[in-house]
Amino acid sequence: MLLSESLAWSLEGYDCSGIRVYCDKSHAQEIADSFITDFTEFWEEAVEKVEEEYGDCEDTDLPVSIEFTDYGFFITVLQLEVKYSFGEYYELDYGPDAFNAAFANMKNSYPQIEYDGYITYPLCDAKAGDVVQYEISSHGNVETYDFVGKALATLCVFDLEEVFAVELENYYDFKDSIKSLHAYRNYIGETGLENAFQVILNVAEENDEDVEELETLIEQLNSGTFVEIDEEDVDDSNLPDGYMEALEMFMKAEELGAPKPKVTEVVSSEGRFDLVIAQAEEGDAESKFIAGKYFIACHIDEETERAIRWIQEAADEGIEEAEEYMNNNPELFD
Repeated sequence: MLLSESLAWSLEGYDCSGIRVYCDKSHAQEIADSFITDFTEFWEEAVEKVEEEYGDCEDTDLPVSIEFTDYGFFITVLQLEVKYSFGEYYELDYGPDAFNAAFANMKNSYPQIEYDGYITYPLCDAKAGDVVQYEISSHGNVETYDFVGKALATLCVFDLEEVFAVELENYYDFKDSIKSLHAYRNYIGETGLENAFQVILNVAEENDEDVEELETLIEQLNSGTFVEIDEEDVDDSNLPDGYMEALEMFMKAEELGAPKPKVTEVVSSEGRFDLVIAQAEEGDAESKFIAGKYFIACHIDEETERAIRWIQEAADEGIEEAEEYMNNNPELFD
C-alpha cells in the first residue's frame, strides 16, 4: 500500500525505497550484476540525452545500489529523474525509462525471479515539489514492506513533532495518515502508534478539523470494524433507487463502516447493523429516512419492517423526500 503524502514526505532521507528480488542465493550475484550493468549503460545514455537538450546535469551518480539478503537481494532506489541546470530542474522521463528498461531486461533474462517493492522519494525543483510513490510486484498486492515499517518505527520515535507534524500542516491528510500508520502497527509498536495518532489529533484540532471523526476511525481500525470503500470500483448502473445516496451518507458517517455496494448482499463486520440501527434510532428524521432507504436498497429483509417505520416517521416529521419515497413505493407502505 502507498503511504499518505505527509508520511511519504516525512520519510525523506530514510532508507525506505526499493525492490526486494527473490531468487536462489547462488544466482543472486549474477542477476544483480546483470541489472547494474544494464542500468549503468541506460542511465549514462539518459544523462547524455538530458545534457544534450538542457545543458549540464547535476549529481549524475547511479541512483541505485544492491544489498544481498537471505531471499536474494534488495535494490535501493533513489530519485530516478535526472536533474539539470545546477539542480534547479529535472527531466521526468529519461531516468525512469532507463530503470524500467534495465528491470525489464532482468525479468526477461531471469524469468524465475519474483519481486515486490515500494519506491518513494521527493521530487523538487525551482518550479514545484512532489513526492513519487508507486509499488511494483510480480505476485499481486503487498500490504506492507519491512523496510518501510522499520523507517516508520524510527520516525515515530524521533521525528513525529519536528517532521511529521509539519508535513501534516501542509497536506491535512489526517485519515490517510491514520490508515497508513495502522497498517504498519506491527512494526511501529503500540506506544509509537499511539504517539503518532496523538500528533495527528493535535494537528487536526489546531486546524479546526473534526477530531471526533478521526477518533472514531482509529477506534474502528483498532477493533477491526473499518471497511475501506473504493469509489472507483463502484458500478451504480444496476443499483436500486436510493442506494448510492444511502451509501454516500454512511460513508460520510464513518462510524457506521459502510459496506461495499452490492444489491443482494452486504459484506458486513460483526456489529455493523447494531451501529446503523443505533445511529438511526438516536438521530434526526433525515437519519431515519436515509437508514431506511439503506436497508431497503440493500435488500436486508430482516430489517425491512424497521426501515419502513423509520421512513414513515421521517415523513411524519416533514421530510419531503420521505413522503415522495412513500408515494413512489406504495407497495411497501400498504
